[in-house]
Amino acid sequence: MNQSFKFLFVIFFVATCLSLQAQEDTTSTDTLAIRTNLIQPRANDLFTARLSITVPNPTSNSAFRKSFIGIYQANFSVNMALYKSLYIGVAFSDALLQVDKNIVTNTTYAKQPHVKFLNSAVKLGGNFYVGDKNRWILSADVVIGLSIIKFTDFANKDYTKTIAVTNFKSPYTELGLGMVFLVESRWGFGPTVNYTFIQRAFNPSELYLNDWSGYSNNNAGTTQYFSFGFVCHYSFFAK
Repeated sequence: MNQSFKFLFVIFFVATCLSLQAQEDTTSTDTLAIRTNLIQPRANDLFTARLSITVPNPTSNSAFRKSFIGIYQANFSVNMALYKSLYIGVAFSDALLQVDKNIVTNTTYAKQPHVKFLNSAVKLGGNFYVGDKNRWILSADVVIGLSIIKFTDFANKDYTKTIAVTNFKSPYTELGLGMVFLVESRWGFGPTVNYTFIQRAFNPSELYLNDWSGYSNNNAGTTQYFSFGFVCHYSFFAK
């Protein structure tokens, strides 16, 4: 009887120990899984697409800065990985700025005068993971291309005069910097800033804006504006 009791006790003891060990192993595995989930896997995709919406703020030249206020700028690009974090792509953007209402107060303007920048370009940049959990991507790029500039709804105080040229083409360069928070390995969003250089200088006399407000030093350098907003990032087509 004692031997049977001892045998059953040993069996119970061994079974209990094995059960506790298995539970400990399961707990360790679950804990490891939770810790692993905190680390975002890096996407190894060939292409990335980005869409950003920002608000432009004129900075130069002085006449351009005085005349316009920014409404929006929409940027879209598709990029292909080159080497490690570097990429090349094509970019398109559409920016709208309106003449400040304080510049034009006469009812001659039936509509608010505005200018659009329609841009197409080549984009070079890099995506760099920040932090040990791969949750953030720091993105820096330079865009070089052609800008089509369209001035609309401008008028002169003298109705007999018409604006001769309202459309221009000009080379442009844009510098971009963004920080993307990855919701999952392939897509995320975050803040972005851009600085745009339009080679052609803005001249208010070409649009008869100098009839409405006094300007000085009309052609002081290139047309430039700074923009700030948000960007959405998505990568696809695994290597």
